[in-house]
Amino acid sequence: MTKKEIKKLSDGPLTLRGLIIYNEKVFLPMLEKKFDKKFVSKKEFNKFKKEMLEFKKEMREFKGDMLEFKAKMEDFAVEMIKFKEKTEKTQDILLTNMDKVLKKLDILLGDKKVQDFQDGKRKKMCKLMVGAAAKHRVITPGQVGQINRWEVL
Repeated sequence: MTKKEIKKLSDGPLTLRGLIIYNEKVFLPMLEKKFDKKFVSKKEFNKFKKEMLEFKKEMREFKGDMLEFKAKMEDFAVEMIKFKEKTEKTQDILLTNMDKVLKKLDILLGDKKVQDFQDGKRKKMCKLMVGAAAKHRVITPGQVGQINRWEVL
């Protein structure tokens, strides 16, 4: 702005248009030189404002996504707790049933030992009886052979 234009502005009343022209031509360039900073234009500011609004919108969407994710994770945690409780109950049932089976097996193993012991005594007694019967000719040698084929002894 030339000195002539400034003088012309200073002669008349100050208008908004005059103030804008003065700020653009004199005041803002002087501040830029003094502070080594550039001021943004309205167009640049509106562009920045638009970008910031878009960023704010994206952040709201992101926050919504994160809240949704958090809710899903909480639901997952509840499901995992239920699964753990079910697993613990099932494990208790399995261990209880396994204890019952082991007790019955112990009983059966004990019975088997007794039965094996009695079978051994019976075999010895049968051998003695068959041997005595064969020796005293109560049974024939063919009958002794038949008894041996049966593998009872």
